Amino acid sequence: MKNRDFIITTTNNIEGYAVKRYVETICVNMVLGTNFFSDFSASITDIFGGYSYSYQKKMDLIYKDATNKLKEKAKRKGANCILGFKVDFDEISGKGKSMIMLSASGTACIIEEKEDNKFKVLSEYSIDGAELEREMLRQSIVSGINDGEEIKEEWRTFLLENPQEEIIDNLLDRFIQNSGRTTEEISFITQYLGAIPKEMVTRRAYEKRKENKAVMGDLIVACNLFDSERILLAIKEDLTNSTYLLRTQSDSYDIEDLKRMEEMEHIIDNLPDVGSFISTKGLFSKGEKRQYICPNGHKNDESNEFCEDLNCGLNIKGLFSYQVDSINEFKKKLSSLRTLFNKA
Repeated sequence: MKNRDFIITTTNNIEGYAVKRYVETICVNMVLGTNFFSDFSASITDIFGGYSYSYQKKMDLIYKDATNKLKEKAKRKGANCILGFKVDFDEISGKGKSMIMLSASGTACIIEEKEDNKFKVLSEYSIDGAELEREMLRQSIVSGINDGEEIKEEWRTFLLENPQEEIIDNLLDRFIQNSGRTTEEISFITQYLGAIPKEMVTRRAYEKRKENKAVMGDLIVACNLFDSERILLAIKEDLTNSTYLLRTQSDSYDIEDLKRMEEMEHIIDNLPDVGSFISTKGLFSKGEKRQYICPNGHKNDESNEFCEDLNCGLNIKGLFSYQVDSINEFKKKLSSLRTLFNKA
């Protein structure tokens, strides 16, 4: 097999391949909370002929996410194949709330292609004219975008139906440096990066964030490019400039996400004070008066959580109100996740 190949199958063997070593039985567990069902209810109007296409799309995304997580777990163990792949869904309801439990499992293996199979595969394969034309169009679009051409209308439909990993870096650069770009093009880039499989764009988006934290942060949140490992790293490096990442949503969360989110919470709760409270005694006052001194040295009434200076607005931890709002929303989400996992 080529190094980039990875096979996942529900069978216990693969024709033309031999199992070199059975590595380990692996499993991924995921919990889908109430957001999943509220989103589904909101899109119930798309039911036609007994099917809800929005619901079906969500289930497909969840299935793919579980498959990818299992695949990455197998790769980390040195495997290049998963045999006996299986996905189970279970719905749990109670007290007017619902959640879905998903488990994906299989046997991680290392397989090798048999020598006589390599020639057999090539001799039985053919390419039709329509497939050739489609590939020529694909190469033309990818080449045009990477050469800096404006994204044409006819290209957009093709790209949404056929995500291309080769253009992601170019699109991210265009989003960061959007000077001269049309509103339609920037809007399409956001739509495209939010619609394609997240594993294609997430790593690149977080790497590009180093070039422009504010712009890329907006994109990461808008496209829901949740990655608990990378968000935790950002929080460790610079909490005050990473709080907006806490708003990023995911289609599903696993136990490793929960652990990392709890570590984020610990960092937030142990953020040191950079402002202070002081007691002062007025000239004609018998009692003492407490004042809040913000991190920039501005004096405020004790009751003020945030500095009242128009050019400041910091609290005692050195955070703005919108940053505190992000943290509070994150803590609510974390609390709900804990409850769901405790019920599992």
